[in-house]
Amino acid sequence: KKVMQHLRSLQQVLRRSVSLASSAVENGSGISPGEYVQRQNRLASALPPNSLAVIPAAITQFMTTDIPYRFRQNSDLRYFTGFPERDAVLVLESPPTPYTAPHSKLFVLPRDAHKELWDGPRLGPESTASRFPVTSADSLTHLEEYLRARIHEGRTVCIDNRRHCPAQTRMTTMLVRLGARMHPLVSSIHALRLVKSLSELAIIQKACEVSALGMVAAMHSAQDGVRESDLDAIAECEMRLQGAYGHAFPPVVASGKNACTIHYVTNHNILRNGDAVLMDMGAEYLGYNGDISRSFPVNGRFSPAHKEVYEAVLRVQKACISVCAADSSLTLQKLNYFALQNTVEALQELGVRSVYNAQDALKFMPHSIGHYLGMDVHDTPSVSPQTPFAEGMVVTVEPGLYFPDNADVPTRLRGLGVRIEDDVAFVNNGGKVVTSVLTASCPKEVDEIEALMARKQL
Repeated sequence: KKVMQHLRSLQQVLRRSVSLASSAVENGSGISPGEYVQRQNRLASALPPNSLAVIPAAITQFMTTDIPYRFRQNSDLRYFTGFPERDAVLVLESPPTPYTAPHSKLFVLPRDAHKELWDGPRLGPESTASRFPVTSADSLTHLEEYLRARIHEGRTVCIDNRRHCPAQTRMTTMLVRLGARMHPLVSSIHALRLVKSLSELAIIQKACEVSALGMVAAMHSAQDGVRESDLDAIAECEMRLQGAYGHAFPPVVASGKNACTIHYVTNHNILRNGDAVLMDMGAEYLGYNGDISRSFPVNGRFSPAHKEVYEAVLRVQKACISVCAADSSLTLQKLNYFALQNTVEALQELGVRSVYNAQDALKFMPHSIGHYLGMDVHDTPSVSPQTPFAEGMVVTVEPGLYFPDNADVPTRLRGLGVRIEDDVAFVNNGGKVVTSVLTASCPKEVDEIEALMARKQL
């Protein structure tokens, strides 16, 4: 009976999602061709003289011999072109004069009837040149010859050479073989990606709203005997029905003592009456991400200890969000120290012994207060945490408390883990930069969560 009720509920959501899916297809990437060109121009202007930038697409990666993982495009290539296919390479040449437009060339996989039969249609160079905002396009088979000629001319090649993914490693290996003089590119790209346009903020807002719907669906479904993986699946189902690509990252669904493991992603335990669940998840929507965390009781009613810890963390989070709006010189580093100072006070109020300063508080909140958010969940990691917050930036604010089973922790708190996370954008309001909580549609007050969970779906 419960299964049939849930299936009927999903069918209703599926019917509602048809119009959303159609809208997503019509809107494409959500970014105009002109904005892509502006991004290319800004990057070109940041390049050294007589140089070119090389940005590879992601490549197919395999979980077993011939079974691929689901493809996700390299965020940098998507940022500058919106191009969706694997194995492509963007080459952006610095203009010869400040008054000359840069030349952008996208090298893509050629058409191949046999491979397209198995893997789906390819755009090929001709369609790519007409449909995407680049100066020209060519077959990937001509890339090495093109780069060799430019290197022979004395061009410096700018590339993200951190070798953090196979596509970057493959590209760097080719450039070394060609004798290229290389220059790091990542800081220039991340400086651009850090500050979002209005179009990007609108997409991130949608990603956050969809993330909140996924979290609400999971809260509705929590009850004794349900698996952690069930909440994972229900949240993803809701988000994908709302037009999301799926989870932005492996979700944390941590019940009971599992919540004391910061990045618990096993998600295999059974929820039990009296347990609390810490859930950290987000949706990827049109290439941008939401990231949200909540802690909620399996049976829908906070125990006294869970409520005590939850409200302590909530006070810290509210203080952090408030100071974001009030202090124009604030940075992630300063916000983190402010959070730890407030956490010291919260721990002392909870009766935790031997906590006198921020260093002591790190034992119970070992992670940072947040990170930049955008096309990647942990976005633009090369940007210093000492960078002042500014219009167009998006950060997470996610204090937490995690209490191990040891003598320094009051008995009533042992095994509890709570994290509350929201996504905060810095936006212009009448000429003044203010904060906007993009995940505000997800309940986080104790009474709101209890009222929500009183209406079970399963």
